[in-house]
Amino acid sequence: MTAKLRYSTEYDPPAPVVPVRLGSPSGGAGALVVALIDTGADVTVMPLAVVQNLALPVVATTRIAGVVGATRANVHAGILEVAGTSKMIELVALGAEGILGRDVTNHWVLSLDGPRRALEIRVSRGRSRTARSEPPTKKIPRR
Repeated sequence: MTAKLRYSTEYDPPAPVVPVRLGSPSGGAGALVVALIDTGADVTVMPLAVVQNLALPVVATTRIAGVVGATRANVHAGILEVAGTSKMIELVALGAEGILGRDVTNHWVLSLDGPRRALEIRVSRGRSRTARSEPPTKKIPRR
């Protein structure tokens, strides 16, 4: 599955964003979140209010550090739907913005074309030989 998207001009400079649907492992309605692709982020972050509204289960807590400091945050289980595929993930509930970190994006082939403000995501439904030899998705470190 391949998705071709435009960068968002809501950011200055424009940035690659992806519409995702976040849902609960127990089912029910999900929520649409526009998430920034952040190749520098280790983990995926979803808006605290969205995670609370969906009542996503807390599976752990972790320490999150960024350019403005560090804090403790809850780690939740959720179903993330992107580009026609869905995957159970662990995510951090924090702030008001969705961020797709490398824990999710490393499963895709991303093409970021800044001058054209275009993003292409290729999500494989099968597993390549390389993917089979890699360990499963890294868990968010517990501290």
